[in-house]
Amino acid sequence: MRIISYTTVFLPILIVGCQEKDAENNDTGTSESQSCASLSIDECASNSDCSLIAASQVSIDETVECYDVEDNTDVGCRDKDLTCSTGQTFASSGDGNCMLFSDGCTPDGWDTCLSMSSLPSCNDVRVCAELPPSACEGRDDCVTISASSLTIDSVSECYTTGEVEPAGCMDAGVGCPGGITFAGPTLDECMMFYNGCIPDGWQLCDSLNEYATCDESE
Repeated sequence: MRIISYTTVFLPILIVGCQEKDAENNDTGTSESQSCASLSIDECASNSDCSLIAASQVSIDETVECYDVEDNTDVGCRDKDLTCSTGQTFASSGDGNCMLFSDGCTPDGWDTCLSMSSLPSCNDVRVCAELPPSACEGRDDCVTISASSLTIDSVSECYTTGEVEPAGCMDAGVGCPGGITFAGPTLDECMMFYNGCIPDGWQLCDSLNEYATCDESE
């Protein structure tokens, strides 16, 4: 009888203890089941266990049959410890617009853009004169065209030179005529070139040939 009595006393306690343990497990399981992939961009950025997935917009040049890389943006979230492939990947969220992922990690549910895998980057196939200065530096067959920005005083007919900066790109084998040349994409954006080479399509600012530097005109 005493054995039955002990069983009767401890059984409810065991049941209550198990129920409390199950509740603890359920609480823990709820937080763990929310993977990084389901988090918003803001939630992902503030979670130390997760990493943002970034990708670049791409546009297709159908004439040259190549792609241009545009702005980089955050598009998803992944576990911080997830191993990505080393190669770049093109993928789409389903809207038909492919994006470039540099490390191979794409958000859950995105589809690989197989048609993009055979297209070269336009920076690799365009002629040097069509490249922006940032892409020009990565080509052995191209050289950057540099020039100084100008502050022009049309009243005193003088100019002040600013910093030398990349302005365009050209074939590495092209010889420049030498001499100071003023040119710009428009006549309101003239720059000073020191070797006579200017970017394709730029206009000569011939009126500045009559100007002196503002230091000399004082």
